[in-house]
Amino acid sequence: MKVMIRLPQCRPTARSTSLQLNASTDTCNCTRQSQAGIIVRPRPILSRIGRAINQHIDFATAVAGRLIGRDPFQRLENSVCPRDLMCGLTIILPGIEAIGPYPEEIRAGLRDGQVPGAIEIFRWGLPFPEGFFRNLMDTRRHREQAALLAKIILAHQNQYPQSTIHLVANSGGAGPALMAIELLPLNRPIAGIVILAGAAWCGYNLQPVLARCTKGVLNAWSRRDALMLNMGTRIFGTADRQFAPSCGYCGFTMNHDKIQQVEWTPAYGPQCGWWGTHGTSTSRQFISRHIAAWIIAPANTNSGQSTGIYERTI
Repeated sequence: MKVMIRLPQCRPTARSTSLQLNASTDTCNCTRQSQAGIIVRPRPILSRIGRAINQHIDFATAVAGRLIGRDPFQRLENSVCPRDLMCGLTIILPGIEAIGPYPEEIRAGLRDGQVPGAIEIFRWGLPFPEGFFRNLMDTRRHREQAALLAKIILAHQNQYPQSTIHLVANSGGAGPALMAIELLPLNRPIAGIVILAGAAWCGYNLQPVLARCTKGVLNAWSRRDALMLNMGTRIFGTADRQFAPSCGYCGFTMNHDKIQQVEWTPAYGPQCGWWGTHGTSTSRQFISRHIAAWIIAPANTNSGQSTGIYERTI
């Protein structure tokens, strides 16, 4: 007896929405001319490898979805209800991997923590393998994506002026997220930004960011993340191109009432799945129990820099 399984389409269909959060301003199949007049041609081998990897991921995802009844690598469909947008908007910025399970884990944790409003993913990076190190090192692309994100924020504020906006940036996504906030007018602030295992420099000047956030900055960091955010950023640099330790390894050096620093301790591991390593900073339980509570809390409850963190009983 033959059993036929119909696999779902791997690529999501485009949908019209008032919020366009997929960033794909670069193209891999065209020649580009540098300022010096030299023709820079793309690398077709890397492009073919990247497309092949994505196709295999799509196929494996479809099979896994049939076996376990859900899609472990759900792609953003941009189907946002206007009623949700009126209640608030939380924008997630992935790390330099661009596509993977981590941003979906963050979104699921925020929903478990009952964060109100729409929760969307801003896919600012290029896919592996072309985009991996480029997503970390290309400051020109960082500025382009930051400008695009700032436009999205301002457009949302124009349409829903009472809606609060939070950013949640993971790893290398901290760079474009901080730059986007700096581009906002002083009279158009957002609520705040959460940085998880951030790859921004620990000495980053947060003053322009704090001036544009009513609540401030929440930074979760861990000394156990030394391979990626200390050794790695000393060799390859941070998202803001400093060859030094990251804020996700030792916290920000700047002290301010609107900066709350959360240092990992061994208690977080069995409690909520944050074991201090780079990948576990997006643990669904950690996000739902702690990060969601900070986002929900009003601005005047932020008690400044602390090793503690808000916790909500789920």
